Amino acid sequence: MISRTLTALVLFASLTSHGENWPQFRGPTLQGISPEKNLPIHWSATEHVLWKTSIPGAGWSSPIVWDNQIFVTSATDEGAAFHVMAVNARTGKILWDKEVGRQVPGHKQRRNSYATPTPCTDGRTVFTCFGDGSFFALDFD
Repeated sequence: MISRTLTALVLFASLTSHGENWPQFRGPTLQGISPEKNLPIHWSATEHVLWKTSIPGAGWSSPIVWDNQIFVTSATDEGAAFHVMAVNARTGKILWDKEVGRQVPGHKQRRNSYATPTPCTDGRTVFTCFGDGSFFALDFD
């Protein structure tokens, strides 16, 4: 699951280099369509890669983008800890990693993680939901 997060972050880094905000699952219009032009359609481990950053834990959500920040969720400690992270879209540096909650891990679908739902933002607050149904809201700082 970590490699999927890295791939998604590289893709979203490409979008942010062109300035589009992607505040929720499937983007601003919920259609998964970007109006941006001339974006790369092929990439590899070295082609069209701005940076790579290792994200701790396991996540299944899509990253979201607002201005120069990419927000991702992750579950660590085998699903016991919930994290929200902000990543600098230009450099890949993790700006902050906040453990927002803990749980006693219960049942989850094999193809998912405890950090499956995609966060969303209104440009001031990042809203997240995790596998146990808990919700959290964080400011960008």
